[in-house]
Amino acid sequence: METIVIEKEIGGTLFIIESIVPTKADEKVIKEKVKKLIQNNIETTKKMADKGA
Repeated sequence: METIVIEKEIGGTLFIIESIVPTKADEKVIKEKVKKLIQNNIETTKKMADKGA
């Protein structure tokens, strides 16, 4: 993860905004985890259907 800091002055007040942004490597890991979660959900749903739930 990468932190990006943005400083903005609005009406004499300084706002510091920190954003945590995933890097390309993080995005790949996140996509893999999401893929696995979806796969697990599909398998669980199939099992429940087989049991007649």
